[in-house]
Amino acid sequence: MDEQTNQPASLDSLTPRQIVEELDRYVIGQRDAKRMVAIALRTRWRRQRLPADLRDEVMPKNIIMIGPTGVGKTEISRRLAKLTQAPFIKVEASKYTEIGYVGRDCESMVRDLVEQAVNMVKAEYAVRIQKKAEAQAEERLLDLLVPPPPPKTPPGIFDQASFEAHQPPPSETYEATRSKFRLLLREGKLDSRSVEIEVKDKASIPIGVISNVGGMEQIQDQLQEMLGGMFPGKKKRRTVKVPEALELLIQEEAQKLIDMEAVIKEAVAKTEQHGIIFLDEIDKNAGRERTLGPDVSREGVQRDLLPIVEGSTVTTKYGPVKTDHILFIAAGAFHVAKPSDLIPELQGRFPIRVELEPLTHRRPPALHDHGAVAGRDLLRSAGADRAEADDRRPGRAKPPEGHHQGRRSEPVHPVGGPMEELIKKANVLVEALPYIRAFAGKTVVLKYGGKAVTDPALKEGFATDVVLMKYVGLNPVVVHGGGPQIDKMLKRLSIEPKFRQGVRVTDEATMEIVEMVLGGTINKEIASLISRHRAKAVGLSGKDGGLIQAKPFTKAEWAKKLGADLSGWGEDEDYGFVGDVQAVDSSILKNLQATNAIPVIAPMGIGKDGRTYNINADLVAGAIAGALQAEKLVILTDVKGIKDEDGKLVSTLARKDVARMVKKGTISEGMLPKVQACLTALEGGVRKTHVIDGRMPHAILLEIFTDKGIGTEIVA
Repeated sequence: MDEQTNQPASLDSLTPRQIVEELDRYVIGQRDAKRMVAIALRTRWRRQRLPADLRDEVMPKNIIMIGPTGVGKTEISRRLAKLTQAPFIKVEASKYTEIGYVGRDCESMVRDLVEQAVNMVKAEYAVRIQKKAEAQAEERLLDLLVPPPPPKTPPGIFDQASFEAHQPPPSETYEATRSKFRLLLREGKLDSRSVEIEVKDKASIPIGVISNVGGMEQIQDQLQEMLGGMFPGKKKRRTVKVPEALELLIQEEAQKLIDMEAVIKEAVAKTEQHGIIFLDEIDKNAGRERTLGPDVSREGVQRDLLPIVEGSTVTTKYGPVKTDHILFIAAGAFHVAKPSDLIPELQGRFPIRVELEPLTHRRPPALHDHGAVAGRDLLRSAGADRAEADDRRPGRAKPPEGHHQGRRSEPVHPVGGPMEELIKKANVLVEALPYIRAFAGKTVVLKYGGKAVTDPALKEGFATDVVLMKYVGLNPVVVHGGGPQIDKMLKRLSIEPKFRQGVRVTDEATMEIVEMVLGGTINKEIASLISRHRAKAVGLSGKDGGLIQAKPFTKAEWAKKLGADLSGWGEDEDYGFVGDVQAVDSSILKNLQATNAIPVIAPMGIGKDGRTYNINADLVAGAIAGALQAEKLVILTDVKGIKDEDGKLVSTLARKDVARMVKKGTISEGMLPKVQACLTALEGGVRKTHVIDGRMPHAILLEIFTDKGIGTEIVA
């Protein structure tokens, strides 16, 4: 491999894909995490090319990496910093304490980063002046090896010492002798000689500041530096070999040649524009339980971290440093706490979250370039050849001597253990094959709600199930809810959620929250999650392009659709900005499906009066399923299905059964919109509708691709 291939490509020419390839040279797997940091890096690169008045408007794409120890969180960040030649430090968030307590304050991480930047820039300057420093150090060393002759005595003055001094031969001048010694020095023929040189004794002044107020360490450093200038270190004489003397003199000359004011100015700019801080163990500060009294190690630290991550000015010994555009990469295992346990303001400053894959026993892919060469050279240094290296890989253990002697050949994979699990998986695929054929090219509308929207494991499972459906030929359409998230936001704003017969009463203030949570947060998160699993997902609201035309919700219309007498519920009440579906423009969804995309729809609509209406997600899913004449409508909820008067699960219901159970009150509250959605879908031509338990892993696949089915099906 030539030397040129060892050098990383210029950042100006690297696309996110190429940045990932650069990281692949050192870190195995973790493609999602690499893509996230590559996007953040590219955003920073683009920002540098904006006009100065727009540059400050672009905020860094801070990242939270979620994964157990040893999967590569730190290494990805460290290699990214090395690729960009950016100042980088790794700190443990758990070692910081709230201001006012003994321990390191959070601002010290910025001071450490500046110190790192100063050292980096200083090293760059040292390389530039290296040759000049070497030349001056060589001259100083020659002065020690060949002392210059004493100055000539002015005429008319007699100097006894000069008269008695040894005079060089007339044929050999001082300059000629010095040239000979220079040649011997460069050839290494003087390495065994010793010379006596003066070196500075930089003894630190024993100053300590004792206080429980954060930032005292900075004051201590400044005091030592100030008093160190008032009392410069003494010089002492040392006798060392010529090579060591030359190194010491080069360092001393380099210090004289480096312009520290320029170094500090460049280092501060490098910190502010290119610095990267890796905040490890951030989950240790995200405690779920609140304790009595001050919580030094958790929310207090988060509150101190917040202004630094948001952007503030930190005082350092090199001057004020702004943190507005420093890239923060937080990481943690989050096996006890969750990212949502961080304070909301801090969560908002980390817009990108990525889960890293855990380590497994499977053989990892080979490292490219440097990683492969380093691993091979490491084995060679231990005297191992390639065959030994192969035998040391997982799954390639060498059998002991005589292992097969006198024994019959046995099957490589006996039935049982891992092979039995593989056979079970194969049987599942065989069972699913007829259903895959039957549903190929058909549309299935999924109403995604309940705990499946909030639980991380269920969210991940839902995304993989939807992508699998797409890959085997189905056309899934996702309509999502978000009731728990809306309730949480309302309570945070001291607004009490109100429901009447399973319908959320939506005033103007509530409508703003609904639109923000459904369209601005949940919709984008679901689309992003599906896209992360290698499928094309498009998030949109029912308002977009007039997809859903809405009308005000009335109880009378609802009773008509349910086929039930709801007169006992009293008069119609004002539900505010609650709407019902009047029409669906299915051409928008069909156009998306034609591009092989999965639509992800937030349940809102636009009325003739231009007002935005909050529509129950079940009702939207039913109307869309009917408009698309879908093969199935599947509604995910937090119960096993619909139960009868005795509390037993009903596997199949007809329209007449629904009307009877609604009239008796067996079906009520939150189940009412679900059965109404099923009836609307059946009227539109949908063959079967299902209400299933979304808390069950892979509930969608069990319903569609097995002959047993789950939950309750409602048929015409």
